[in-house]
Amino acid sequence: MSKKDSNANEPKLLFPLPESGDTASDVWRLIIRSNAKMLNLLLQECPEIAPGQKITFSRIRVLTYLAQAQGEQVSIRDLAEELGVTSGGVSQMVDSLVKSDMVCRTASKDDRRVVYLSISETAKKSLDVISKYLHDRVAKAMAKIPEQDREVMARSLRTLLKAFYEDAD
Repeated sequence: MSKKDSNANEPKLLFPLPESGDTASDVWRLIIRSNAKMLNLLLQECPEIAPGQKITFSRIRVLTYLAQAQGEQVSIRDLAEELGVTSGGVSQMVDSLVKSDMVCRTASKDDRRVVYLSISETAKKSLDVISKYLHDRVAKAMAKIPEQDREVMARSLRTLLKAFYEDAD
């Protein structure tokens, strides 16, 4: 079988995927491309997430972080630090999310300059839809991967994440 025939089932990509994960650049590109593809599929196939609301990867990260905070007080500064962006950038996104009933603001009782953020019930429902969709989509894609490769992939991703956390300390 020729190389041309073996690639017949491969999707046509503007920028081809790296053939290996030998370099940090290759791994980084693969991670970014997977996230982008998942978000694109989410937006195409699951439009009922938040009718009339623009869902982006950044917004999903904000909502997920607030959902995982589970009652902890989260400030704009905390959120900016978690996302690795400026407080001003987070403030603009939070303003938009507040207007769309996805995030709630509560003034601090101790310092009126501090505002705490929490996820709204509307956003929790949207996150539930997103989580179920992503779980099902990833399970469908992983079913096409041999079991031993799935185990290697999961172990490798855990190792990569551990290394990132160790470097942050």
